[in-house]
Amino acid sequence: MPSDLNDEPYAPDWRAALALACEAARCGASTRSGCPCQGPAMPNGRCRMHGGGSRDPIAAEGLARSKTSTRTHAGGLQKASL
Repeated sequence: MPSDLNDEPYAPDWRAALALACEAARCGASTRSGCPCQGPAMPNGRCRMHGGGSRDPIAAEGLARSKTSTRTHAGGLQKASL
């Protein structure tokens, strides 16, 4: 039997990880209830839910690629075939 095994349960240093999580910057965006969001912020300053959607392409190359792309979700714009 290996000598490095013992009867103590494995417990990583969760206290250090918890301290880092508590010190993280918070999102602060207004939620629907009016309270500031308490989610941890990403580098852009907002959480993953309030980070904002991707913006439309600005460069001519991106605009051309967007116009020629095939849109699979038209949102009910297609005519129904009866």
